[in-house]
Amino acid sequence: MKPRGEIKELAKERIRAQRAPAILIGFVFSLMGFASSLIDQMFLQMAPMIGRIPYYIIFWAGMLVLWIMMVNMYGLFVDIYEGEKASVGELFTGLGTRFFRKLGGYLWMTLWIAIWSLPSGIVIGVLGALGGGITVTRSAWGGHIGFELSGWYAFVAMLCFIPVIIKALSYYAAPYILGSHTEVKAIHALQLSKRITEGHRGKIFVMYLSFIGWTLLGLLPVFVGIPFLIAPRMVGLGLLLLFLGFLGTAALFIVLISPYMNTSFAGLFVELRDHALANGVVTREELAMEEPPTVYYPSAAPPMYPAAPIAPPVVPPVAVPVEPAAPVPAESEVGLEEEIDDFPEGEDEDEGEEYYDEEEYEDEEDDLTDE
Repeated sequence: MKPRGEIKELAKERIRAQRAPAILIGFVFSLMGFASSLIDQMFLQMAPMIGRIPYYIIFWAGMLVLWIMMVNMYGLFVDIYEGEKASVGELFTGLGTRFFRKLGGYLWMTLWIAIWSLPSGIVIGVLGALGGGITVTRSAWGGHIGFELSGWYAFVAMLCFIPVIIKALSYYAAPYILGSHTEVKAIHALQLSKRITEGHRGKIFVMYLSFIGWTLLGLLPVFVGIPFLIAPRMVGLGLLLLFLGFLGTAALFIVLISPYMNTSFAGLFVELRDHALANGVVTREELAMEEPPTVYYPSAAPPMYPAAPIAPPVVPPVAVPVEPAAPVPAESEVGLEEEIDDFPEGEDEDEGEEYYDEEEYEDEEDDLTDE
């Protein structure tokens, strides 16, 4: 798993590759949230005349649409971190893709966070009621109820909500699963999130803390005009600087901070998911992911440079035993052998000598002469 710094550096590279979609996705979502808030306020002012039911219908309809768009936004930033092409239009086209599954998963997560918040809320309520540290506020028509904590009760409230924060961190991956793995069931997404984040909640919390400086930097333009509001003769200048500060803060968050944060948090989810897959905590079937293509590599890679000619091995000479040649007979011996071969069969060497006796040979020559 990549460390936090490497995830953030890779997020910067991905944003540079798709800067326009990363900015537009956050800007359009913020614009939709701002529009929903204006409509909500408008119907809130009209509530005494039209009643509460239309107001609640408009309010909850806007909230549900924003929740689904937020899930789609999480999925798009996962695509950006993984180097895939993202389009701002998918914020709206994604509303028709597994709408009720995404909505059910987000509501299921919200329900469990609310359930884990009940014990802390009860403790805070009891302590506040006994000590008078809670002030209940209502709107003019009685529709909104608010609570204000005073004194040390705010600190107690923070301590009581530590278990809630821990459980919320365990549900960190659920919206990303719903947005990027749309085939996962709503209830199953929460279970997978708890398994993926098991043992890594501290890393998620530190990732949130690492953006405190960026958040303060984005809010800095707002505070520029506040000192001028205190001065009695510079209120107009203070209001102008405050307005420009809000515009500067919005520009910083939309163009710089929001894409960086969203891509980094999406990258953290990707690294946690891949780490869980590599260690068998979750499977690709549970996340409805396709199996990666099998790549076959040759047993031996071809050389990068042509190999030098290899000299043949030097074989030492081997002594081969040579049979001695047969002795060649002398010329006289050869003639003698030929004469012996002319002897008649059945006669031995002694008979041959008698047959060629010199006296008998001369007698034969005499007889031939007389004739």
